[in-house]
Amino acid sequence: MTEMTSKLDELFKLQQIDNQILQNMRRIRQIDKVEHPVQKKHRELNAKLEAFDKEQIPFKAKAKELQDQIAVYKDKKNNVDMKLDDSQTDPKELQFIFKEREQYTKLIKTAEDEIVKLMLELGNIDLKKRGFVEQLNDIEEEFKKVTAERAADKERFAAEVEKLRDERKAFKNFSDKTLLSHYQELQKTHDGMAIATIEDTEDKDIKVCTGCNVEVSLRTLQALERADGLVYCQRCGRILYRQG
Repeated sequence: MTEMTSKLDELFKLQQIDNQILQNMRRIRQIDKVEHPVQKKHRELNAKLEAFDKEQIPFKAKAKELQDQIAVYKDKKNNVDMKLDDSQTDPKELQFIFKEREQYTKLIKTAEDEIVKLMLELGNIDLKKRGFVEQLNDIEEEFKKVTAERAADKERFAAEVEKLRDERKAFKNFSDKTLLSHYQELQKTHDGMAIATIEDTEDKDIKVCTGCNVEVSLRTLQALERADGLVYCQRCGRILYRQG
C-alpha cells in the first residue's frame, strides 16, 4: 500500500463520518421545517379558535361596559327609591322623583337588552367554536404521540451527531494538512462528497464514478492502479478512490 493510498483510506473514512453528520443534521432540519399533517391540523385548529376568541373580545368588552353602567344606574335608582320611601321628601318633588326613577328603569332595561343581544352574538361564536374544539379533541392524543415521536427522533439524531463529531476529532492529527485542506474545499463544491469510489457495472470492463455515474477511462483506472498521486474524475472533478 502506497503512502497516498493510506492517506485516501483515512480521508474516505473521514468523508463517511462527515456525510453521516450531514445526513443527521438534514434530518433534524427536516423535522423542524416540515410539519407532520396532524401537527399542521392541530396548529390550524388552534389558530381558528384564537381567531374566534379575538372576535369575541369587543363583544365581551361592551357587555362589561354595559354591566358597569347598569350597576351605576341601579345605585342611582336605589337612591331615588329611598327618597320615595322617605316621609321627609317634599311632596312637590315626587313627580320629578318618579320621572327620574322611570328614567333609570328604562336605562337599565335598555342596557340589559343590549347585553342580551351581545350574549346571543357570543353564543353564535361559541357554537362555531364548538365544532373546531371537537376536532381538536379528536386529534389531541395523536398530536401528542406524533410530537413526542418527532422530539425523540430529533434527540436521537442530535446524539448521533455528537457521537460522530467525537469520532471526527481523531482526524485532527491527519499528517497531510495540504491534502486535508484540498479535501475540505472539494467537499464545499461537491455537496459533501469530495471522494468518489469506483463502481462495477454489468459490463465487467466498464467502471463508473459513484459521484457522477459516468464511465471512468482506462487511462484513469491505470493511474489509480499506480496510486502514486491523486486521480480525479474527468467528469465531476472528485478525487477517485478504489476501495479495498
